[in-house]
Amino acid sequence: MPKCIMLVGLPGVGKSMWLQDNMNILPPRTDTGYPPFVASSDFYIDECARLLGTTYSELFPSIIGFAEKAFQNDISTLAFNGSDFIVDRTNLHRKSRTEVMDRVMKNAKEPYQFEAIVFQTPDERTHMDRLVSRHGKYISQEVIDKMKSIYTPPTNAEGFTNIRFLEI
Repeated sequence: MPKCIMLVGLPGVGKSMWLQDNMNILPPRTDTGYPPFVASSDFYIDECARLLGTTYSELFPSIIGFAEKAFQNDISTLAFNGSDFIVDRTNLHRKSRTEVMDRVMKNAKEPYQFEAIVFQTPDERTHMDRLVSRHGKYISQEVIDKMKSIYTPPTNAEGFTNIRFLEI
């Protein structure tokens, strides 16, 4: 049964950094032996910013629509092909997680197993230090506070077969 792992947590809690060191959470791709696929709208924003010589924050408003559509297309294609993959996004509330799961199930030829890896938010000082250390990625305190207010932990009732909580 193919597997979809969703990373869950606020920006700056270490999801992407943890993933770089833990790509072995899924087996290598059978077609190439390369690490598993990672679906992320941030990938498109970061890559376009790099190519255009600008920053994530400067480019975000004008490209988020494109990045979101590309992310959704990636999810559909990966599910259609029965690929194991990791979703590297905030996935903070049930609605966003359900949208990903629904897209997977709509496009998959066989059932998927869903796992959530939840990244606990560190103390406020550590979290702020991490946020400001991200070159070219600025997220206002107002946006962070809004994200905190909508956060709901994932549950097995949503369709997750396994939920892990990590503190980095």
